[in-house]
Amino acid sequence: SQLGKTQKELRQIIQEREKKIQEIHHSVNLSKKNTEKEKSDSVEVFTSLIRSIERSQAELLQVMEEKQKAAETQAEGLIKELQQEITDLKTRYTELEQLSHTDDHLHFLQSYISMCCAPDTRIRTEIRINIEVNVAFLRMTLSKFQQTLNEKLEETVSRELKRNKQYAVDVSLDPDTAHPNIILSDDGKHVTYADTKQNLSGMQKRFTNYPMILGKHGFSSGRFYYEVQVSGKTMWDLGVVRESVKNKGRFKAFKPHNGYWTLILRKGNEYNARDESLIPLFLSKKPQKIGVFVDYEEGLVSFYDVETSSHIYSFTVDVTLDPDAAHPNIVLSDDGKQFTCGIAAVVNGEDIMQSSEHFFPCTESCRFMAFVSELKSFGVQTLVRVCEATYDKAPVEKEGIEVLDWPFDDGCSPSDQIVDDWLNLLKCKFKDEPGCCIAVHCVAGLGRAPVLVAIALIECGMMYEDAVQFIRQKRRGAFNSKQLMYLEKYKPKMRLRFKDANGYGLLA
Repeated sequence: SQLGKTQKELRQIIQEREKKIQEIHHSVNLSKKNTEKEKSDSVEVFTSLIRSIERSQAELLQVMEEKQKAAETQAEGLIKELQQEITDLKTRYTELEQLSHTDDHLHFLQSYISMCCAPDTRIRTEIRINIEVNVAFLRMTLSKFQQTLNEKLEETVSRELKRNKQYAVDVSLDPDTAHPNIILSDDGKHVTYADTKQNLSGMQKRFTNYPMILGKHGFSSGRFYYEVQVSGKTMWDLGVVRESVKNKGRFKAFKPHNGYWTLILRKGNEYNARDESLIPLFLSKKPQKIGVFVDYEEGLVSFYDVETSSHIYSFTVDVTLDPDAAHPNIVLSDDGKQFTCGIAAVVNGEDIMQSSEHFFPCTESCRFMAFVSELKSFGVQTLVRVCEATYDKAPVEKEGIEVLDWPFDDGCSPSDQIVDDWLNLLKCKFKDEPGCCIAVHCVAGLGRAPVLVAIALIECGMMYEDAVQFIRQKRRGAFNSKQLMYLEKYKPKMRLRFKDANGYGLLA
């Protein structure tokens, strides 16, 4: 009985191995077939390009030869005319020579009048032979070839995109990961940004540090493709992320080594790829729908303009996207209310190097004692007042809170000295007392406290647009156009970065 059981198990194992061999053979044959097809297509493309080059070269050489023949014909005609003129002039010279020796004065006068007329010299002054090769035709020929090359490239990308669409996946967004400001449609395909946070349960998977939402299911092998409708938006990020990206606390930089492969749009027309450095993308047309293709085993993340069938950008990833599953990813800005995702979407933000607990812009609506109590509840150790003092600082200092007065004009940007003092304060405090809290306070007016907070975020590595958006979403102040222009032109020096005693890089 035991022997029969063992034999049965062995037969089953043998059958499984044989089936596996068949699958491998099938995969190899399929791969060979696909490779032959790719080789055939590649040969066809390059053959067509080579023929186009040869045809353009032949046309160019023919034009050059025709121009040379025309120049030679023109030169021959001019030479004949000049030779005939020389013959006529020599004849005239001889006649004049003979006339000079005549003794017949009447004949001399009659002949001299007709022979001494000025000769026609127009032929010599009008001689023009073009000795320069006309480069205009060369330029036209190269432009024609470039057009052919672009057409072949479009055909190749179109074929590539058509192939990628075979791997289209139906991904719904995961409501459990949605930031409280994100409203998800019932079908899980559309997201809307809400000005007011929702009271949502299930905070374990939910993104709380920035408006973001992940696809419900990730992918850890194979290929997948999805499309995102981006028309009408002026600011977004989209792509794929690792499953392990942090949903709380400080955000790491949105770069491939941190598990982000994304494109971004800023100011309505500035496209960039978030590679290890920001790569500007110069697109001839604003994409209305973007396709995202991932080849997990090849370590490839590619973006396409679906309507024009054009390639936008590709990330190459070392080995694979492992160790975590990849999730579709999109960013929603607050300038438009709805982001439509054909297959999947994520809402996230820029590098949040400094979380909100380190900065507490106080509100003018708080009564003074309630205001002091609120400072204490946040553990504030230093209060920076950026407007003229309207209350006595003694009660605040009595609670062990240091008060610094660095006022500047309402609606304006801070002076360089205030910026330096502000950043030095943050750096010293966060270095000596990690986890401490600093409040920046303006009783009334526009933008003074938020500007200082934005400067700190920018110095930590955040883009100025995202710093502004982050503060607005926290409902912690407003900016005017002058302050926004100041922040846009502000050049960070990463002054909130330093090293501890062990040499590890830290963020203030």
